[in-house]
Amino acid sequence: MRHRKLRLEYLLKIADERMVLLTDEFILAQRSEAMEASIEQKIVESNKEKKECSSHVKVLAKKQDIIKKDIDACAKQKAALLAEVTQIAIKAPGFEKYLTRVFNKKLAKPAKAPTVDVSSDPSLAESDEESESSSDMDIEDDDEDDDGLDVDLPPSELNKDVYDQVVEVRLKRFAVDETEAAARESYDEVTASINTLKTRIKEADKSLDSGKRDLEAFIKEKQSKQNNLDCAVSLKLNQIFVLDADLKEALCTGHDTIQQLRNRIPELRREMTLQKRKGQEIKKQHFQLQQEKHKFLLRLEVMKKRCDTEMLKKFGAVTAIEDLENFTIDPDIKVLQKDLEKEEDEHGADMVKLTSLHRRAIGQRVDEMNKQAERMYGKAEMLQQVNEMTKEMDEQMRNLPTEYEDLTTRKEIKFLSKVVRDQQRIINTLKMEITKMTSRRVTPLPPILPPITRAQ
Repeated sequence: MRHRKLRLEYLLKIADERMVLLTDEFILAQRSEAMEASIEQKIVESNKEKKECSSHVKVLAKKQDIIKKDIDACAKQKAALLAEVTQIAIKAPGFEKYLTRVFNKKLAKPAKAPTVDVSSDPSLAESDEESESSSDMDIEDDDEDDDGLDVDLPPSELNKDVYDQVVEVRLKRFAVDETEAAARESYDEVTASINTLKTRIKEADKSLDSGKRDLEAFIKEKQSKQNNLDCAVSLKLNQIFVLDADLKEALCTGHDTIQQLRNRIPELRREMTLQKRKGQEIKKQHFQLQQEKHKFLLRLEVMKKRCDTEMLKKFGAVTAIEDLENFTIDPDIKVLQKDLEKEEDEHGADMVKLTSLHRRAIGQRVDEMNKQAERMYGKAEMLQQVNEMTKEMDEQMRNLPTEYEDLTTRKEIKFLSKVVRDQQRIINTLKMEITKMTSRRVTPLPPILPPITRAQ
């Protein structure tokens, strides 16, 4: 019971120390929770605003494209109307410029005055009258041409129907101008809203980046505060050792690493047996391939001999070209050739028969030679097959060393066995050190060395 009580006291002490540490961590987390939540809320809001603005920008961009197409259509309509006016002006020669000025006359737009009480401020009334008079003067100046012709009143020399047609086309242009002005106004409004949304997106990006930086800095500060918390660790008496001042030759390992090394030893043994089996199988394959190569070489020699005999049967023995060049004709043969020519002249008909017979014999000989050539082609194909088989065998023999390189050789097996022996030696030394350290008397640490923390 006394031993149990001592053990329970030790465990209760550890639990109290752990409780103190957890309490400090909880207080720190509780203080930093509100700040972290506010930063995260800022990041979420900025991200949400960015997504909303980007979606609005996409919608407005589509709308802007549609308005731009409408403006382009209005410009095409105006160009078509101008072309129609030029076609009409051809009917009235000499008045082309006048008719174009009639077509290009601008419509007087009423000015939007602000709703202000004129009776209270007479200066505003005077300024309005002056602006109206100035606008009327501008329109009157535009109505008159350089030649003194009024745009609103057609001259007597001009055909009235032509003038009326131009006025009708001008009315169409007024409608197109109104639609174009409305489209341009909406286009400007859409572009302004897109620009404002883009500025909002930039501001959201800036706030998002700043929030991320603030969150990272806050997390680092929180971690540093957590690391600075005092952690008390209780030690047993058998966990205190006296160490030498010089720790260069000391080897510190944990129980996990020792257990891993112990588990690795049977794994290496199994790997060694597997590699030995693979090496034996590869040796068998190598021996079989050598036997097959020897058989193919013998077969190749037989085929070469058969090919040589067939070539001798067809073409005869091989003669040197130098002997043929040095060969000279005997003079007696020349005399005989002359006699033969005389006899040919005397016996022309017989020679024709003989030549025909000779041609037949040559044709028969050619047929025989063609048959022999077909046979030789078959033999050549057989020889080609033999050469291909030899090439395949050579490639297999070349690839054998690369296959051997991928596997472990005897040297690698020796190296692995050496590594296993070294590891066994290290384990034995570690066992001896552990036994020495456990059997050594326990004394308190000197004040210079730091205390050893308990292994978790």
